[in-house]
Amino acid sequence: MRNRIGLLIHWLGFLALIDFFWLLVYAVIIFHGPGVFGEISRVLFNFNQSFSDMEGWFFLSFWLAIAHWPIKFVFTGDKSLFPWSKSDV
Repeated sequence: MRNRIGLLIHWLGFLALIDFFWLLVYAVIIFHGPGVFGEISRVLFNFNQSFSDMEGWFFLSFWLAIAHWPIKFVFTGDKSLFPWSKSDV
């Protein structure tokens, strides 16, 4: 049961990582210029986000992508980096 929950968390986090990557590429292409990375860091570390706009989803996908692996490791003890990899345990 814990392994299945860990696998679900890992897949959600992995998909959030892919989503974050494409949102980052989109933001850099659309909002190109010298201040784009300052604006991205402002969005990523603003913990008073409303999730009704693109900034909120960018924030959520980043933090889910960052936090999913440690949460999965605590639940299952599995150290595999990819969700489809075999367990090291």
